[in-house]
Amino acid sequence: MQELYQQPSKLKRWLEVNKSFLIIAAVLVVFLAYSVLLLFGNASLHTLLSLKKQQEKLIQEVDSLQKQNAKIQKDIFELKGLEPK
Repeated sequence: MQELYQQPSKLKRWLEVNKSFLIIAAVLVVFLAYSVLLLFGNASLHTLLSLKKQQEKLIQEVDSLQKQNAKIQKDIFELKGLEPK
C-alpha cells in the first residue's frame, strides 16, 4: 500500500518530463500575444502608419488652402486698386 503513495501520478511525471517544453511554449505564447497587440492594438504599428498618412494629407490640404488664400487676397487687393505687398 505504501508503494502506491510513493509513486508519482502520471500527470506529475508528465509535467516533470516536459517542464522545459512547457516553459518554452508559455514564453512563446506570451511573446506572440504581445506581438499581435503591438501590430493590431490601439497603440499599434497599423495605427501609427494610418496617422502618418492622415498627417501627410492634412499637410497637403493646408498647403493648398494657403495657396488658395494667397490668390484670393491678391484678387481682393486688385479689386480694391491696391498693390499686393
